[in-house]
Amino acid sequence: MRVICEGFPGKMANGYMGWSSVVLVEQREKKILFDTGGIDKRVDLCPDLLAAGAHPEEIDYLVISHFHLDHIYNYDYFPNAEIILHSDELAYARKGEDPWQPHHLLAPVEKTGRLRCVRGGETLASGISVIHLPGHTPGCMGLVLEDPALPLTVLAGDAIKTIAEMATGKAPMTSAPEQTYASVKKVRSFARQVVPGHDRLLVLEKDRVMARVAARRTIIIPPDIVDRGKERRLELTLEQTWLPFCNGL
Repeated sequence: MRVICEGFPGKMANGYMGWSSVVLVEQREKKILFDTGGIDKRVDLCPDLLAAGAHPEEIDYLVISHFHLDHIYNYDYFPNAEIILHSDELAYARKGEDPWQPHHLLAPVEKTGRLRCVRGGETLASGISVIHLPGHTPGCMGLVLEDPALPLTVLAGDAIKTIAEMATGKAPMTSAPEQTYASVKKVRSFARQVVPGHDRLLVLEKDRVMARVAARRTIIIPPDIVDRGKERRLELTLEQTWLPFCNGL
């Protein structure tokens, strides 16, 4: 498992950054990409994959956690991949009611002829299976990785966006709070490690969840905009953190 793009839970005062996680999973001859990132990764995604040793044309499965702009946007970089989407998510996207969905991409995705709908429980490769985690959207889903080289890991997408959601089962931007709580509790019951949709890698212990690594992002203001002849850098840093489980988790 390689985290190609690490999520970041920040947002703007008047909008969202949409910096989401993208994960590469390799199992023997199969290459699986979990989510594609948003428009912010349009330029960097393919070079980042190549640096990890995977060519976009080698991706066998493109698993889309849900049909939101910051997760599906770069699907077209993977011409040979079977696109895996939960059947409830496809039905939800066809309604066209969610403003976070890129409605203009739905028809092109369906016309690829490579879209495969799943229900949860399907095995994509040895030790890699789909798990339905509704709440954020009706068809939100993740992947369960059972590999002797890893702690039991769930790629959660936006079913669990942040460390706070993992610790409490409560989340903003959810279509069904009760389902969100149930999905978090399901993951809590067996997982030892979680890659959330918009945060650092999380380690689940007996009574707490930990983000053992810091996260850093840099915003660059070009030269002469503020400081004559030089750029200005704004550093965003999230320290290593932990939170206790609560609300019955």
